[in-house]
Amino acid sequence: MPEPVLGILTLYMNDAKQLEEKSVYRRMIIEGSRIGLDVFVFTRFL
Repeated sequence: MPEPVLGILTLYMNDAKQLEEKSVYRRMIIEGSRIGLDVFVFTRFL
């Protein structure tokens, strides 16, 4: 069976076009992985 996927859309980027709150997203990825989710963070900005 395929691994469940969770995508997290973030809209908060700083002036250098980097994600803010990286530690929060990192923790979400770690915890999601622990329960068997394939977790990724993305943004709509290029």
